[in-house]
Amino acid sequence: MKRKLCMLFILLACLCSINGFAQKAALTIKESDNGKTFTVKKQQAFDVLFKKECVGCQYVWTTTIMDTTYIKSVSSTYSNKSCKNCTGGNQDHTFHLKAKKAGTTQLAFAMGDKNLAVTIKVK
Repeated sequence: MKRKLCMLFILLACLCSINGFAQKAALTIKESDNGKTFTVKKQQAFDVLFKKECVGCQYVWTTTIMDTTYIKSVSSTYSNKSCKNCTGGNQDHTFHLKAKKAGTTQLAFAMGDKNLAVTIKVK
């Protein structure tokens, strides 16, 4: 009986950890947030989302300012592609970031002549 309870506990712990890993970040910054200030906690994950980025175009969203003392780039993902097995179209581009150290820093992205610049305060 103890062994079954222990195995059940381990299974539940694994499921909870997988579920927590797959959760969306509590904060999502969008292109319309240009110029705003955001406050996050140390070790908090947050996303920067760009909707309808052109697939395969010359210009795509890239990070132009990010002080790695305060912010860590975790990954970058793509979703909601407008078509399958096609050339072109668009998709959403999400930068997954994490706050590292307390302080205030700038975070900026650019795509061609478009820009997104925000201030991040890490508490």
